[in-house]
Amino acid sequence: MRPMVAGKSTTGWPSTPRTTRATNPTTTARPATPPVLRPTQGDAAGTQTLATSYAVNARPFLLAMKDADPWAQIGVPWAFGSAVAGAMVPDNTEWNNTVLGQDGNLIGFVDAHYYPFGFSGATGDSNPTDQQVLQALMSVPSDYQAIRSELDTYNPRAQVVVGETGVSNNETTTVCTPAGALFAAGDGDAVRACPRRVPRALQRSPLPPSPGPAAARDIGTGTRSDR
Repeated sequence: MRPMVAGKSTTGWPSTPRTTRATNPTTTARPATPPVLRPTQGDAAGTQTLATSYAVNARPFLLAMKDADPWAQIGVPWAFGSAVAGAMVPDNTEWNNTVLGQDGNLIGFVDAHYYPFGFSGATGDSNPTDQQVLQALMSVPSDYQAIRSELDTYNPRAQVVVGETGVSNNETTTVCTPAGALFAAGDGDAVRACPRRVPRALQRSPLPPSPGPAAARDIGTGTRSDR
């Protein structure tokens, strides 16, 4: 028979420890010490910490990929401001300036996730109307120019890719509506979600469930439908 080792059974698995009864039945367990709540850094400092960490730690990977394939097109996230409510990042300029300032010379594009709203459910009532959703698209040219201006500072050759888009970053019922259709163009998931509203020829086409970003041209688009 194999000898027993403290804390192990003869099979090598940890043995179940024996339980002992308390000698004093009046003894009660002490309440757990409540966790210490540490203050956060706040929006500006917190975003700066995240951006610095991302930029510093991403650079070795970017360099390794470029070493393996000098023509590799690599992207980093773009952070929208409050004007794009569903994709807003607090103090977004901290993120963009830090990441592009550190890694901009190694990238081929920025990946912008465009969600102009952050509501759930259907349009109307307390939520934006269909008209307001459509009106939000009028800001796309100025949003693009803001990104382009930043890229021209750090890497004029870098492109803009919209890797995700939708009416809202939350679940809505807009995907099968005319307003939502503008965001679902080219999205296989959205096409299959609304079979009665899409031509049969398009339904049969081999659309990928999650189209990849088209980094070859500005602006490339890969879309995600609202669920």
